Amino acid sequence: MNLSHYAKFEMGIKTAEEFKALKEKLNTEADNINKIIKEKYPDYIDNGMYYPIELLEKEVISTDYKPFIMNMLKQKGFEFMENGTLWRY
Repeated sequence: MNLSHYAKFEMGIKTAEEFKALKEKLNTEADNINKIIKEKYPDYIDNGMYYPIELLEKEVISTDYKPFIMNMLKQKGFEFMENGTLWRY
């Protein structure tokens, strides 16, 4: 499911302004998670390693948006692993 479908059918968002506000909120949350993870776990920064999915699960507050936040983090250069395999949504 993509964000626009989720926003329209699951959240009842009807206007472009509401959707833009939701997308900005999620992007801000992804930026905050990016900052937190890079500060708390410096061993994972820019060394070609994948981030363990557990790091994200510790930091993500709004679990309803987890797949969308993960996609935004991937756009910012993150890759995640779960049980030895790449995590994809």
